[in-house]
Amino acid sequence: MWNRCQVFSSFFFRYPISSWLIRLRASCECFQQRHPIFLCGLYWLAGITSRGHPEYSALILIFLGMFLPRNPKQWLPLASAWIISLMLTPAPFLHDGPISGTFVIHHAGGQGTYYGEALCIQTPCGKRAHHLSCQILSESRLELKKVYELEGTLHHTSQIVFKSNACYKEIPRSRFYIMKEKCRESSCHFLNHRFPSSEVGPFASSLLLGTPLPQNLRDLFRQKGLSHLFAISGWHFSLCATTLWMLCALLPLKIKKILSFIVLTSLACIFPMSLSVWRSWISVTLLCFSWCFSGSCSGLNRLGAGFILCSIFFSPFSPTFVLSFLATLGILLFFPKIFSFLYTPWTQFLSPFWLYPIRYLAMTLAISLSAQLFIVLPIMQYFGSLPLEGLLYNLIVPFTILPIIVFLIATIILPCCSPITEALIQGFLSHPWLHNPNILKTLSFAPVPPWMLTLASLILFFIGILRTNVSPYASISATSYRFIETL
Repeated sequence: MWNRCQVFSSFFFRYPISSWLIRLRASCECFQQRHPIFLCGLYWLAGITSRGHPEYSALILIFLGMFLPRNPKQWLPLASAWIISLMLTPAPFLHDGPISGTFVIHHAGGQGTYYGEALCIQTPCGKRAHHLSCQILSESRLELKKVYELEGTLHHTSQIVFKSNACYKEIPRSRFYIMKEKCRESSCHFLNHRFPSSEVGPFASSLLLGTPLPQNLRDLFRQKGLSHLFAISGWHFSLCATTLWMLCALLPLKIKKILSFIVLTSLACIFPMSLSVWRSWISVTLLCFSWCFSGSCSGLNRLGAGFILCSIFFSPFSPTFVLSFLATLGILLFFPKIFSFLYTPWTQFLSPFWLYPIRYLAMTLAISLSAQLFIVLPIMQYFGSLPLEGLLYNLIVPFTILPIIVFLIATIILPCCSPITEALIQGFLSHPWLHNPNILKTLSFAPVPPWMLTLASLILFFIGILRTNVSPYASISATSYRFIETL
């Protein structure tokens, strides 16, 4: 173990600068050949930021110069991605004053305060804007997940603030949305009936369906920095995809992929329509039809395609969008090395029987660590603080999430497992560490300059490329490989 620590920590001191540059250029050339669609996604990002933040776009383009193919004919897709995104991105919306438009409510803050997204707004002079994340102030009571037509005034402070007047109108949802909500209500009623406890039923419903938690549990998890772990996300969707592929392992490959696509698409229709779920659905869909795209369906390529598609329908500057894609990028780049570092030494002196729990612990810890590498600075930027307690719990709590989900699914299939599952969830919710005061303090920081955030992310990205081998998943189990591939 000590020898591996020395090798791992001395990576930055083994090569002179000239050797570093040669290795970096060779790694970038290999990366460009294997992940061209992901690079198109980065050029798409540069085009999106060109109008509002040209200096950050220039910084991204300078770094992307390392990936330019030697054949100029291969520059066309990259240039097209940058030009098309630049043409589709509107000029920055700097209007202050009266506006009207449609808004969707995502979260409720204090009294009369809501957080949502302006789907489409228009000024009196006819200027339009789409998909703007904003804070909504309204004296009228607005319901979550509903779309309203509002009138009021817009103000630009540290964030966009919309103050609504008394005039509002709820926009009716489509029949598909109504059917989806009825299906979710029926599923939620089934889980609450299966677990009659006042906390276990809502917790199970939130974990499997993404329904809102009770206020006491919501405040408890928010205090510990764990709210995102108990809401439906692409992580849960990937777990469903991995489980389904294991159940269909005996079927022919094409039949298994088509069946997986049908089942997972049905699940996506039941899950909340969040960015993370649809990003994961796009990735899984491309993976299911990978036999049509020979050699172009790596995890990073699917992440790039998902970024391009999601940026058309969601705001690419919202915290949810940024954190979702950066966390997935961290897993795809750094998970193999971290997992190998944590797991391989144990294989030298433990029997195969004991390696199974060690592999699970190493896989979960490696996913938690790699997911947080890219998002620490953005969290400081968006929220102005870094919850040390939350970072610690985010490394420990995921160990318990997978067993809870497995027992919940087993209870749905076999009702006799209900007492065991209920006891497991009650033991988790009543554990002392969840109710004790935080030991570590939350660190508050001044906002990180965006250029520094961009530069740090790009440097970390290059480090991830340098640490990527030709066969990065060689030491990973088949189940872990399937999970990473479905991200």
